[in-house]
Amino acid sequence: MKRFCAFFPTLAVACTSASPPEATKVTEGPLYAAMVTVAGPDGDTSYLTTIGSLDAGSVLDIDAGIEFPGTASILGISGHPSVWVTSWDEPTIERWDLDRNDTFQRGPTVSFAKLGVENTGYVSLSLAFTLERAAFYSRELGALVQWNPSTMEIVATLPLDIPDNGTIPPADGWVQLRPDGTVLVDYYYLDGDWNLGDRVGLTTVDWIKNEIVGRDEWLGCNYLGRGGHTSDGTAYYTALAQWVQDALLWPGEPSTAVPCALRVLPGETAFDRDFSPTDLGDLVGGRQVTGSLEVLNDERAYFVAWHDELVPEPLTPENFDGLRYSTPAWKWYTWDLASEQATEVESDPFASQPDVLWADGRMFFRDQCLTADRGGRGITPLYELTAEGTLENAFIGYGIVDSIVKVRD
Repeated sequence: MKRFCAFFPTLAVACTSASPPEATKVTEGPLYAAMVTVAGPDGDTSYLTTIGSLDAGSVLDIDAGIEFPGTASILGISGHPSVWVTSWDEPTIERWDLDRNDTFQRGPTVSFAKLGVENTGYVSLSLAFTLERAAFYSRELGALVQWNPSTMEIVATLPLDIPDNGTIPPADGWVQLRPDGTVLVDYYYLDGDWNLGDRVGLTTVDWIKNEIVGRDEWLGCNYLGRGGHTSDGTAYYTALAQWVQDALLWPGEPSTAVPCALRVLPGETAFDRDFSPTDLGDLVGGRQVTGSLEVLNDERAYFVAWHDELVPEPLTPENFDGLRYSTPAWKWYTWDLASEQATEVESDPFASQPDVLWADGRMFFRDQCLTADRGGRGITPLYELTAEGTLENAFIGYGIVDSIVKVRD
């Protein structure tokens, strides 16, 4: 299958512009809210808009969207007619409710400023969100913050007392809610010079009792992304592949992420020592750069690997930043979680970053090779990573399609 940008002649450093398709009008049936960010020359602007289908042939309309200054995201519950708008610039969350005319109306706002929270950007990446209780980790506080999305009130805070790691402080923690009512918060260490620590860790919290029920660390792994879990609560974590990519030139350096993959079994509060942290690389013939694991369902996950043989010239410190983002050398792999096999997904290799977004239980890959066009409003085609292990054409967006929530069944 050809990817969208493959239809345009490309150079080593850029994609070629294309005329934008017309936006799809929404009339009745399912409705999705989307937050799109336009990275313009004077800064970021975000737009809350809607689309009726995420399938091929649909086009996202941002011209009719509600404008937000800076970089915003949304989260919500599939089928519920509200979205919660988070901000990378403000310590607030706004609720926007869908009215009978399919127009979003501003609802109440909850502010975390009095706690010392600087922004709520990472809240949108939390996997602990229900209508009555939600949680996120605040690096400023070193604490888990709980709030109520219905009443828009702060519920509780819990200092996590993440162990000290010398001069390198704890970085952002990622939060997942398991079926047993425990919240997993993984963490790593990062300083202002992008040097990583020598370990990663896990804190398990009973979010109803608001108390810590377990801790663990893994020495030798130094970075973990958000992770994901299956329906029984088995959680998986890996480094984001673009952080591992520095190993192509600077293996072993403090700023280079180790390509670890870790697992936590249901009901456990420690990493599974029987699960090898090198499993992803082993699944693809020992490739050096792997990561960005996303768990689609109980049987299938996806991750990416970098193919050195597709790079047209040797990587050097001088050309690395240019080639790492412009060279189509990433490939998707699908992994049956019950097996020791990973299969390359049939599609063209891609450039840029292996970014995905989730909507209504479906996972989409964003091809951003044209996104910077038209002042940040360039075409962003999306492709669905399916339960069948394939990459299929999906809807077309503009700008950086940040987050999507289904607001009407």
